[in-house]
Amino acid sequence: MRHFSFVILHYQAVEDTIECIESILNHIRYEEKDLVVVDNGSPDGSGKILAERYEGNEHVHILLQRENMGFARGNNVGFQYAKNVLHTDFIAMINNDTVIEQEDFIEGIFAYYEESPFAILGPDIISLVDQGHQNPASVKGMDRKGAKIALVINRICLWTSYIHADEYAFRAIKFLYAVKDKIRRRGKSKTSRKRNPEEVQENIQLHGSALVFSPVFIERHDGLHPGTFMYLEEDILFHLMKKENLKTVYYPKIRIYHKEDSSTKNSFSSSIDRRRFKYRHHIDSLHVYLKIMESKNVEY
Repeated sequence: MRHFSFVILHYQAVEDTIECIESILNHIRYEEKDLVVVDNGSPDGSGKILAERYEGNEHVHILLQRENMGFARGNNVGFQYAKNVLHTDFIAMINNDTVIEQEDFIEGIFAYYEESPFAILGPDIISLVDQGHQNPASVKGMDRKGAKIALVINRICLWTSYIHADEYAFRAIKFLYAVKDKIRRRGKSKTSRKRNPEEVQENIQLHGSALVFSPVFIERHDGLHPGTFMYLEEDILFHLMKKENLKTVYYPKIRIYHKEDSSTKNSFSSSIDRRRFKYRHHIDSLHVYLKIMESKNVEY
Protein backbone atom coordinates (compact mmCIF):
# COMPACT_ATOMS: atom_id res chain seq x y z
CA MET A 1 0.00 0.00 0.00
CA ARG A 2 1.36 3.39 -0.98
CA HIS A 3 2.28 5.83 1.75
CA PHE A 4 1.28 9.49 1.53
CA SER A 5 2.69 12.41 3.54
CA PHE A 6 1.53 15.98 4.00
CA VAL A 7 4.20 18.60 4.71
CA ILE A 8 2.88 21.74 6.40
CA LEU A 9 5.10 24.74 7.15
CA HIS A 10 4.01 26.55 10.32
CA TYR A 11 4.89 30.08 11.40
CA GLN A 12 2.93 31.72 14.24
CA ALA A 13 -0.62 31.35 12.83
CA VAL A 14 -1.36 28.41 15.13
CA GLU A 15 -5.16 28.44 14.74
CA ASP A 16 -4.81 28.15 10.95
CA THR A 17 -2.30 25.32 11.28
CA ILE A 18 -4.55 23.41 13.68
CA GLU A 19 -7.51 23.85 11.33
CA CYS A 20 -5.38 22.56 8.45
CA ILE A 21 -4.21 19.51 10.40
CA GLU A 22 -7.70 18.71 11.70
CA SER A 23 -9.21 18.99 8.21
CA ILE A 24 -6.85 16.26 7.02
CA LEU A 25 -7.37 14.04 10.05
CA ASN A 26 -11.15 14.42 10.03
CA HIS A 27 -11.92 14.32 6.32
CA ILE A 28 -9.34 12.24 4.44
CA ARG A 29 -10.23 8.56 4.83
CA TYR A 30 -6.96 7.08 3.51
CA GLU A 31 -5.18 5.31 6.38
CA GLU A 32 -1.54 5.18 5.23
CA LYS A 33 -0.85 8.87 5.69
CA ASP A 34 1.33 11.03 7.91
CA LEU A 35 1.50 14.74 8.58
CA VAL A 36 4.88 16.44 8.95
CA VAL A 37 4.51 19.90 10.46
CA VAL A 38 7.62 22.10 10.43
CA ASP A 39 7.62 24.97 12.92
CA ASN A 40 9.76 27.54 11.14
CA GLY A 41 11.23 29.13 14.26
CA SER A 42 7.99 30.75 15.42
CA PRO A 43 8.94 33.40 18.04
CA ASP A 44 5.56 33.08 19.81
CA GLY A 45 6.18 29.51 20.99
CA SER A 46 3.31 28.13 18.91
CA GLY A 47 5.46 25.27 17.66
CA LYS A 48 5.57 23.87 21.21
CA ILE A 49 1.80 24.27 21.45
CA LEU A 50 1.44 22.07 18.36
CA ALA A 51 3.95 19.53 19.72
CA GLU A 52 2.00 19.24 22.98
CA ARG A 53 -1.38 19.06 21.25
CA TYR A 54 -0.39 16.20 18.91
CA GLU A 55 2.05 14.40 21.19
CA GLY A 56 -0.16 11.30 21.35
CA ASN A 57 -0.81 11.07 17.60
CA GLU A 58 1.79 8.83 15.94
CA HIS A 59 0.82 10.10 12.49
CA VAL A 60 1.48 13.79 13.23
CA HIS A 61 5.18 14.70 13.40
CA ILE A 62 6.09 18.17 14.70
CA LEU A 63 9.60 19.34 13.78
CA LEU A 64 10.80 22.39 15.70
CA GLN A 65 13.37 24.64 13.99
CA ARG A 66 15.42 27.21 15.90
CA GLU A 67 15.22 29.87 13.19
CA ASN A 68 13.02 31.00 10.33
CA MET A 69 14.56 29.29 7.32
CA GLY A 70 12.16 30.78 4.80
CA PHE A 71 9.55 29.04 2.66
CA ALA A 72 11.71 26.76 0.50
CA ARG A 73 14.26 25.56 3.06
CA GLY A 74 11.62 25.26 5.80
CA ASN A 75 9.46 23.06 3.58
CA ASN A 76 12.52 21.07 2.57
CA VAL A 77 13.05 20.05 6.22
CA GLY A 78 9.63 18.40 6.14
CA PHE A 79 10.10 17.02 2.63
CA GLN A 80 13.37 15.32 3.55
CA TYR A 81 11.88 13.92 6.78
CA ALA A 82 8.99 12.43 4.81
CA LYS A 83 11.37 11.04 2.18
CA ASN A 84 14.21 9.72 4.33
CA VAL A 85 12.54 8.88 7.66
CA LEU A 86 8.97 7.99 6.70
CA HIS A 87 10.01 6.59 3.29
CA THR A 88 6.86 8.00 1.76
CA ASP A 89 5.78 7.51 -1.85
CA PHE A 90 3.93 10.81 -2.38
CA ILE A 91 4.35 14.17 -0.65
CA ALA A 92 1.78 16.97 -0.61
CA MET A 93 3.41 20.25 0.35
CA ILE A 94 0.56 22.52 1.47
CA ASN A 95 0.33 25.90 3.16
CA ASN A 96 -0.80 25.99 6.78
CA ASP A 97 -3.71 28.27 5.79
CA THR A 98 -5.29 25.63 3.57
CA VAL A 99 -8.20 23.29 4.34
CA ILE A 100 -9.05 19.93 2.76
CA GLU A 101 -12.60 18.58 2.87
CA GLN A 102 -12.40 15.96 0.09
CA GLU A 103 -12.50 12.41 1.47
CA ASP A 104 -10.88 10.78 -1.58
CA PHE A 105 -8.19 13.45 -1.96
CA ILE A 106 -5.37 10.89 -1.88
CA GLU A 107 -7.11 8.16 -3.88
CA GLY A 108 -7.88 10.66 -6.62
CA ILE A 109 -4.20 11.56 -6.89
CA PHE A 110 -3.18 7.90 -7.07
CA ALA A 111 -5.78 7.21 -9.77
CA TYR A 112 -4.54 10.02 -11.99
CA TYR A 113 -0.91 9.00 -11.47
CA GLU A 114 -1.73 5.50 -12.71
CA GLU A 115 -3.39 7.00 -15.76
CA SER A 116 -0.70 9.59 -16.51
CA PRO A 117 2.49 9.55 -14.40
CA PHE A 118 3.52 13.06 -13.39
CA ALA A 119 6.31 14.67 -11.38
CA ILE A 120 4.15 17.34 -9.72
CA LEU A 121 0.38 17.71 -9.50
CA GLY A 122 -1.54 20.83 -8.57
CA PRO A 123 -5.14 20.59 -7.27
CA ASP A 124 -7.97 23.04 -7.80
CA ILE A 125 -7.18 25.71 -5.19
CA ILE A 126 -10.22 27.76 -4.20
CA SER A 127 -9.48 31.11 -2.58
CA LEU A 128 -11.58 31.74 0.50
CA VAL A 129 -11.01 35.46 -0.07
CA ASP A 130 -12.73 35.80 -3.46
CA GLN A 131 -13.73 32.19 -4.37
CA GLY A 132 -11.40 32.35 -7.38
CA HIS A 133 -9.35 29.46 -8.81
CA GLN A 134 -5.63 29.90 -8.10
CA ASN A 135 -4.57 27.08 -10.41
CA PRO A 136 -3.22 26.92 -13.02
CA ALA A 137 -0.91 29.73 -11.89
CA SER A 138 0.49 30.31 -15.38
CA VAL A 139 0.43 28.60 -18.77
CA LYS A 140 3.94 29.49 -19.88
CA GLY A 141 5.67 30.76 -16.75
CA MET A 142 7.74 33.93 -16.42
CA ASP A 143 10.46 34.41 -19.01
CA ARG A 144 13.71 36.35 -18.64
CA LYS A 145 12.17 39.58 -19.92
CA GLY A 146 9.25 39.29 -17.52
CA ALA A 147 11.61 38.65 -14.61
CA LYS A 148 13.67 41.74 -15.42
CA ILE A 149 10.53 43.88 -15.66
CA ALA A 150 9.29 42.48 -12.33
CA LEU A 151 12.66 43.34 -10.80
CA VAL A 152 12.31 46.98 -11.90
CA ILE A 153 8.72 47.18 -10.64
CA ASN A 154 9.62 45.82 -7.20
CA ARG A 155 12.56 48.21 -6.93
CA ILE A 156 10.30 51.15 -7.79
CA CYS A 157 7.71 50.01 -5.25
CA LEU A 158 10.37 49.56 -2.55
CA TRP A 159 11.88 53.01 -3.19
CA THR A 160 8.50 54.76 -3.27
CA SER A 161 7.38 52.96 -0.08
CA TYR A 162 9.69 55.26 1.90
CA ILE A 163 7.54 58.22 0.88
CA HIS A 164 4.38 56.11 1.28
CA ALA A 165 3.67 56.25 -2.44
CA ASP A 166 4.29 52.62 -3.41
CA GLU A 167 0.61 51.74 -3.72
CA TYR A 168 0.08 54.62 -6.16
CA ALA A 169 3.16 53.58 -8.12
CA PHE A 170 1.94 50.00 -8.31
CA ARG A 171 -1.54 51.05 -9.48
CA ALA A 172 -0.04 53.23 -12.21
CA ILE A 173 2.22 50.42 -13.42
CA LYS A 174 -0.64 47.93 -13.29
CA PHE A 175 -2.85 50.27 -15.36
CA LEU A 176 -0.18 50.73 -18.02
CA TYR A 177 0.33 46.97 -18.33
CA ALA A 178 -3.43 46.38 -18.50
CA VAL A 179 -3.63 48.76 -21.45
CA LYS A 180 -0.63 47.13 -23.11
CA ASP A 181 -2.11 43.65 -22.55
CA LYS A 182 -5.45 44.70 -24.02
CA ILE A 183 -3.72 45.95 -27.16
CA ARG A 184 -1.64 42.76 -27.37
CA ARG A 185 -4.68 40.48 -27.02
CA ARG A 186 -6.49 42.17 -29.91
CA GLY A 187 -4.03 40.73 -32.38
CA LYS A 188 -3.58 37.38 -30.65
CA SER A 189 -4.95 34.15 -32.10
CA LYS A 190 -8.10 32.88 -30.41
CA THR A 191 -6.71 29.35 -30.61
CA SER A 192 -3.77 30.11 -28.31
CA ARG A 193 -3.48 28.13 -25.11
CA LYS A 194 -5.38 29.60 -22.16
CA ARG A 195 -5.42 29.18 -18.39
CA ASN A 196 -8.55 27.09 -17.73
CA PRO A 197 -9.43 25.92 -14.18
CA GLU A 198 -12.09 23.54 -15.50
CA GLU A 199 -9.80 21.30 -17.56
CA VAL A 200 -6.87 19.01 -16.88
CA GLN A 201 -3.75 20.77 -18.17
CA GLU A 202 -0.23 19.43 -18.41
CA ASN A 203 3.15 21.17 -18.34
CA ILE A 204 1.97 24.42 -16.82
CA GLN A 205 3.03 26.39 -13.76
CA LEU A 206 1.28 25.45 -10.51
CA HIS A 207 0.39 27.59 -7.49
CA GLY A 208 2.82 27.10 -4.62
CA SER A 209 0.24 26.79 -1.83
CA ALA A 210 -0.46 23.14 -2.72
CA LEU A 211 1.95 20.90 -4.62
CA VAL A 212 1.83 17.10 -4.79
CA PHE A 213 5.15 15.38 -5.55
CA SER A 214 5.15 11.86 -7.00
CA PRO A 215 7.88 9.18 -6.87
CA VAL A 216 9.15 10.57 -10.20
CA PHE A 217 10.15 13.79 -8.43
CA ILE A 218 10.97 12.40 -4.96
CA GLU A 219 13.53 9.93 -6.31
CA ARG A 220 15.45 12.76 -8.00
CA HIS A 221 15.12 15.69 -5.59
CA ASP A 222 15.01 16.63 -1.92
CA GLY A 223 12.49 19.44 -2.20
CA LEU A 224 12.37 22.96 -3.57
CA HIS A 225 15.31 25.02 -4.79
CA PRO A 226 16.82 26.36 -1.53
CA GLY A 227 18.08 29.67 -2.90
CA THR A 228 15.08 31.86 -2.01
CA PHE A 229 13.69 32.95 1.35
CA MET A 230 10.19 33.62 0.07
CA TYR A 231 8.41 34.16 -3.29
CA LEU A 232 8.92 32.75 -6.80
CA GLU A 233 9.41 29.18 -5.57
CA GLU A 234 6.78 27.94 -8.03
CA ASP A 235 8.33 29.94 -10.89
CA ILE A 236 11.74 28.40 -10.23
CA LEU A 237 10.24 24.93 -9.81
CA PHE A 238 8.37 25.12 -13.12
CA HIS A 239 11.46 26.37 -14.94
CA LEU A 240 13.54 23.47 -13.58
CA MET A 241 10.84 20.91 -14.43
CA LYS A 242 10.88 22.12 -18.04
CA LYS A 243 14.67 21.82 -18.11
CA GLU A 244 14.44 18.23 -16.87
CA ASN A 245 11.50 17.31 -19.10
CA LEU A 246 9.44 16.35 -16.03
CA LYS A 247 5.67 16.67 -16.23
CA THR A 248 3.55 19.02 -14.17
CA VAL A 249 -0.22 18.66 -14.24
CA TYR A 250 -3.22 20.63 -13.03
CA TYR A 251 -5.95 18.21 -11.96
CA PRO A 252 -9.27 19.91 -11.06
CA LYS A 253 -10.89 16.79 -9.57
CA ILE A 254 -8.70 17.28 -6.49
CA ARG A 255 -9.68 20.33 -4.43
CA ILE A 256 -8.27 22.38 -1.57
CA TYR A 257 -9.28 25.71 0.00
CA HIS A 258 -6.85 28.56 0.67
CA LYS A 259 -7.15 31.51 3.06
CA GLU A 260 -4.04 33.25 1.64
CA ASP A 261 -0.99 34.77 3.37
CA SER A 262 -2.03 34.20 6.99
CA SER A 263 1.56 33.68 8.23
CA THR A 264 2.86 36.82 6.51
CA LYS A 265 -0.02 38.91 7.84
CA ASN A 266 0.62 37.69 11.37
CA SER A 267 4.31 38.57 11.16
CA PHE A 268 3.97 42.36 10.82
CA SER A 269 2.22 45.00 12.89
CA SER A 270 1.92 47.44 9.97
CA SER A 271 0.95 47.07 6.32
CA ILE A 272 3.92 49.16 5.12
CA ASP A 273 6.39 46.80 6.81
CA ARG A 274 4.62 43.85 5.21
CA ARG A 275 4.79 45.45 1.76
CA ARG A 276 8.50 46.27 2.13
CA PHE A 277 9.15 42.68 3.18
CA LYS A 278 7.44 41.49 -0.01
CA TYR A 279 9.32 43.94 -2.25
CA ARG A 280 12.73 43.04 -0.76
CA HIS A 281 12.24 39.31 -0.97
CA HIS A 282 10.74 39.50 -4.46
CA ILE A 283 13.88 41.38 -5.52
CA ASP A 284 16.14 38.75 -3.93
CA SER A 285 14.15 35.88 -5.46
CA LEU A 286 14.14 37.48 -8.91
CA HIS A 287 17.94 37.68 -8.81
CA VAL A 288 18.04 33.96 -7.98
CA TYR A 289 15.53 33.16 -10.73
CA LEU A 290 17.48 35.08 -13.37
CA LYS A 291 20.70 33.35 -12.33
CA ILE A 292 19.02 29.93 -12.64
CA MET A 293 17.64 30.83 -16.08
CA GLU A 294 21.13 31.73 -17.25
CA SER A 295 22.63 28.47 -15.98
CA LYS A 296 22.64 25.24 -17.98
CA ASN A 297 22.91 23.18 -14.78
CA VAL A 298 19.64 21.84 -13.35
CA GLU A 299 21.08 20.51 -10.11
CA TYR A 300 19.83 21.97 -6.83
